[in-house]
Amino acid sequence: KIIGMAAALESDLYTPETTYFCGSYFEELPGERFKDWTVDKELPPSGTLTLIGGLMRSCNPWFYHIGLDLFRQKGADYLSGYARGFGLGEATGIDQVAEVEGQVIDPTTDGGAVQHGIGQGDMLATPLQVVRFTAALANGGTLYRPQIIERITTANGTDVYTFSPEQAGTLPVSQDNLDAIQTAMRAVVSAENGTANDELGNLSIRVYGKTGTAENPLGDSHAWFTGYSGMGR
Repeated sequence: KIIGMAAALESDLYTPETTYFCGSYFEELPGERFKDWTVDKELPPSGTLTLIGGLMRSCNPWFYHIGLDLFRQKGADYLSGYARGFGLGEATGIDQVAEVEGQVIDPTTDGGAVQHGIGQGDMLATPLQVVRFTAALANGGTLYRPQIIERITTANGTDVYTFSPEQAGTLPVSQDNLDAIQTAMRAVVSAENGTANDELGNLSIRVYGKTGTAENPLGDSHAWFTGYSGMGR
């Protein structure tokens, strides 16, 4: 949904204050009904939300709508292109650790585009890929190749070799839109109805983040959280 928000803002079809009614179900496609996560939690619908509020509340219908709208107005490869620009669908380049590339496929139908809007369907991503683009959101937009070792030292603490950061790309997001995404990620934790407020809202440091769900074909889905911290409250 972070990538969906970025793609929506960069499309010039949306602003951070664009609103959408977040109901219990998304019913823009005739004969099809896609539910919000609040249905399984037996919670009321979130109601009308800005785009920032949509990410804060992790509203499925908001991002179902974005996925469908971008598919119809910008083409099948538009949202996928942003996913690739955030580093999905390719190896991160980390050394000494086996990794998979994940999968980003352009949707071919309205229904596929709807699922694409919330990162479900055929899309596959690894935790490391998500951590990498989250770090880029925190640092102002630079994607780095992940590194495990910072430096090699002797037994008495003398540096033998220091590994330098290696830039691997830049997020395809303007500074204004990056600021809006950061505001939304802060609200995920700090706002009373943010999806991570109960767990992280009372920490003594500022936390920016996004909750999520990874589908598991072998059993229960897995809860995800990605985030970063800042100074003060």
